[in-house]
Amino acid sequence: MSFELLTVPCLSDNYAFLAHDADTKATLLVDAPEAEPILSKLEEKKWVLTHVLLTHHHWDHVDGLSKLLEYFSPQIIVHLQIPSAYHHYTCPLVRMMRLK
Repeated sequence: MSFELLTVPCLSDNYAFLAHDADTKATLLVDAPEAEPILSKLEEKKWVLTHVLLTHHHWDHVDGLSKLLEYFSPQIIVHLQIPSAYHHYTCPLVRMMRLK
């Protein structure tokens, strides 16, 4: 399995990360600070967003999510203790459990 990892500058001081598996065509986004740079990179690479991992719920990590969901229906992965702010999304939501 090989994958490509890209850093996407967002806002004035933040980043999102895209990991793409060429074999399965799956594309994971880590955090969504703003949609436009992420959408541009996905379009440039001709990738379809299949998964989003939200590391935490602060605005500078999630504000671009709503716009991204206008274009894609990814599975969203959140930590078990993230507030219920994401229940209104219609895409699949997976809660990670704490590893011991």
